[in-house]
Amino acid sequence: MIGAVLANGTTRPRTARHSFGFCIALTLVVLCAGCGVKTGYNNLDRFVHWSVDDYMDLDPAQDAFFRAELKSVLYWHRTTQLPLYAKALYELDGELADRATMEELVVFGDQVDGWWKNILEATLPLGSQLLYSATDAQLDQFAVQYEKDVKKYVKPYAKLTPDERRDRWARDFQDYFEYFSGRLNAEQKEMIRAQSAKFVADEQSWADYRRRYGAALMALVRERGTFVEFSRAYRDLTFNRERWYGDDYANALAANQALYRGLTLALLDSLTSAQRRDLSKNLRDLARDFEELAAEAPPVAPPKAPCLAGC
Repeated sequence: MIGAVLANGTTRPRTARHSFGFCIALTLVVLCAGCGVKTGYNNLDRFVHWSVDDYMDLDPAQDAFFRAELKSVLYWHRTTQLPLYAKALYELDGELADRATMEELVVFGDQVDGWWKNILEATLPLGSQLLYSATDAQLDQFAVQYEKDVKKYVKPYAKLTPDERRDRWARDFQDYFEYFSGRLNAEQKEMIRAQSAKFVADEQSWADYRRRYGAALMALVRERGTFVEFSRAYRDLTFNRERWYGDDYANALAANQALYRGLTLALLDSLTSAQRRDLSKNLRDLARDFEELAAEAPPVAPPKAPCLAGC
């Protein structure tokens, strides 16, 4: 789990949780929300390691490989990806000033999907070699933690009525939007509340998908085939997770994505002058944070990690 969703504005982070790359992404989201983008990003290596420790107690060789490969991935991300994010945010700010269209939001969402795929590609060697080298005991630990995380996500919603679940979604959406726009007015809050009727609760269908995907991943690793065979199949799992969605989750995901995009566009059109200034400032501040983080990279890339599996 180390990749996906560094800035996925069209789907929630959990929808992409299917590789070692996810740990980087989720940790960045949590840290940036709690203590600022730059502080969170500069501590990313430490927190990613803690996240992976929950899934596997690494032996000395695995730990050395993990630390070295993670340094390489983070250097790559800092020097090549953060400048892309900054440029895209500046461009988005300009488009929003001229009243963004649905087509422009879709284009931006496609950009984010491209960033996500870049992270997945960059973290494939890390995930594939760690998993291929895992012992049966480590895989048992991985499977147990995987199921714990699925249950942990679903638990807060399990006892909510449909109305309570929609109210929870509306509050979360408002919080996310206000992070950039500042406080919404009564009419805008009512717009979110009214649109929440379209929200499709997907916790259970997501959990079912995650369990199907996890079972396929564990079955692949436990086959103990050649590394070439494993790495090809692992890539297929990583980039084609939709095969495990099932109809319920796929339909809910499509419906909710349309809801997010439509409501986002409607709120953007309703912003006051003060809210537009706040939105522009926050987008540009985030872009500058990304630029400054990229500029702080060491002048020389760290050495590549020694081979752990398939050498």
